[in-house]
Amino acid sequence: DSTGHGIGAALMMSTARAYLVGTLAGSRLSMAETMSTLNVLLYPDMEPGKFVSFLLTKIEGDGSRLRLVSAGHEPALLYRAAENGFIDLPPGGLALGLKEDFVYEEAPTQALQVGDRICLFTDGVVEQTNDNGDEFGIGGLQNAVRQFAHLSPRIAITSIIATVEAWRGDELEPRAMAVYGRRRVGKSWLVRAFAHGHEADIFVADTRALADQGKTVRIPVYMTELLSKFKRI
Repeated sequence: DSTGHGIGAALMMSTARAYLVGTLAGSRLSMAETMSTLNVLLYPDMEPGKFVSFLLTKIEGDGSRLRLVSAGHEPALLYRAAENGFIDLPPGGLALGLKEDFVYEEAPTQALQVGDRICLFTDGVVEQTNDNGDEFGIGGLQNAVRQFAHLSPRIAITSIIATVEAWRGDELEPRAMAVYGRRRVGKSWLVRAFAHGHEADIFVADTRALADQGKTVRIPVYMTELLSKFKRI
C-alpha cells in the first residue's frame, strides 16, 4: 500500500511491484534480504513523507507453514479454525522508503492446519465508517473472516466485501434481483441469482432478503453490484 491517492500512488505501487519481480527473478535471497533490497531500491524514488507498506508472504510447498516479512503493513489475519480464533502476528519493520539502511527480519514461521484462513488487507478496509462515524475496524474484519471461513476463498472474499459495504451504508438503496436457486449453509444461504444481465452465487446472511425459488425480491444494492462485477463466483 502506498501513501496518498491517484496517479502518483499508483505509479509508486507499480514501481514497487516491478522491483519485487526483478529482485525475485533467479534470486537466492532470503525473504528478509529481499525486503531489505526492495527498500534500498525504492528509497531514492521516495519524496519526503512518502512510503510504501509491504507484506511479503510465502506458503511452503506442502501448505503446512506460513512465512512472512512485513514492512509497516497491517498484520495479516491468521484464522485458526480449530480454535475459532486468530493468531497474533508481529507488526514487522518500517515501511519501505523511510530509512535506506533498515534491516528487515522474518517473523516466526506459523504452522498451518486444515481449515485455517489467511486474510491480507489494507487500511482502506478497516477504516470504512458507517453513518455514525464508527470504523469497521480490525474487530469487524475478524468477525467477517470468522463468519465466512467455511466458504470457498472466492465466495468468502465476496461476502466480506459485501459486509464492509453494508457497514458503510450501501445497502440502503434496494434493487430487484431474481432468485432461482439456493441452498442452506449453516444458518445462512448461498443463493444463485440473476440481476442486470449477470448471474452469480451470493452468500446471504439475512434470510429476510430471500424469496422462494423463481420469485423476484428486493435486496441491498451492494449484492447486485457484486453481480455486475462477477459473472461467476
